[in-house]
Amino acid sequence: MARFETEELARWESFFDTFEKNPLTPEQQLSIVADEDATLVLAGAGSGKTSVITAKAGYLVKAGIQKPDQILLLAFARDAAREMSERIEERCGEPLEARTFHALAYDIIGAVEGTKPALAAHATDDKAFLALIKDILRALVATDSDVSRAIIRWFSYTHLEEKSEWDFEQKHEYYTFIEKADLRTLQGEKVKSFE
Repeated sequence: MARFETEELARWESFFDTFEKNPLTPEQQLSIVADEDATLVLAGAGSGKTSVITAKAGYLVKAGIQKPDQILLLAFARDAAREMSERIEERCGEPLEARTFHALAYDIIGAVEGTKPALAAHATDDKAFLALIKDILRALVATDSDVSRAIIRWFSYTHLEEKSEWDFEQKHEYYTFIEKADLRTLQGEKVKSFE
């Protein structure tokens, strides 16, 4: 296996150096040529996970290992899926559609059931989603005292950035801060101080 990886890294060096603006790192390159059923890539934010995924798909297509319709790329967000699709087509000249988990599941249900289910209103309408969240919170508050206390504690302390008048050089700065904070009780009544 090590010999295969070494040979592939050398054979595809130019591809790895030019796929992104900056050359892919040795670790990224190795995860791309690794011929395993599953490869776990542990990486922090901004470290190039999307670059590795798109370069892996590009490599598989360019090397003739897989055809575009044999590759399934998944992302959590629609924007990330679109970006992956655009990167592969731009850099490899091959259209390859990345999908979200939700879109894939929706299509699978449609294929199995013969028709796609109607989406709930809160899935596409922000106001309906907010109403759903409010209903869930109301039900939890009414039925679970631990949840009720946690929600009240969050709204009471976490929701607002509390500052005292001693945090400001002039008193009018403090009053301006309080006014902009739009302080309200849990019932929505406007009040004039954190107390």
